[in-house]
Amino acid sequence: MELGGKTVDSTLIEQRLKDFAEGTLEFQDVLDDYSEVYARAVKSNQTWSWREDIPFGLELTNTQRKLVKEAAIENGLLTEVKVIPADGMKYGFADFSSAGLVEETVNLPEELWLKTDKEQFEWLNNKIGGFREGMTWHHTEIPGKMELVPFGIHNITPHNGGRTVGMWAYAPR
Repeated sequence: MELGGKTVDSTLIEQRLKDFAEGTLEFQDVLDDYSEVYARAVKSNQTWSWREDIPFGLELTNTQRKLVKEAAIENGLLTEVKVIPADGMKYGFADFSSAGLVEETVNLPEELWLKTDKEQFEWLNNKIGGFREGMTWHHTEIPGKMELVPFGIHNITPHNGGRTVGMWAYAPR
């Protein structure tokens, strides 16, 4: 595993995180270690949790978790996705395209806009030649516009999209 330009043993990182949990290291001492483990979990493009996949992840405060994410981006381990503020929206709209993360863009027919994700994704996957492991469909703010993006990054990017209340695809998922 590479961390800060040097190769680091996963066992060493886990030991350092254990030392932090036991109080012998400070959070700043293990921030880069946590950013590496966090980035690995996100890039797995699988469902993950702080409890199950991040050693001593439940020991971290929300502020520390935010710092871990920021460090992963600053260290070049994860791509930053800009979220563009929008009136009346809690978060804003995620711009996966400018981050270079969109593999496919497909316009969903209007008769599918209010269907379940399963029905929409099945149609979209057929349109691109089949399901792609580790990817998910992002409902953009533009009516009907769907983007195929990495599952992990999509899940850690707080954003509003087409499924948001009042938007073009708002319906039970």
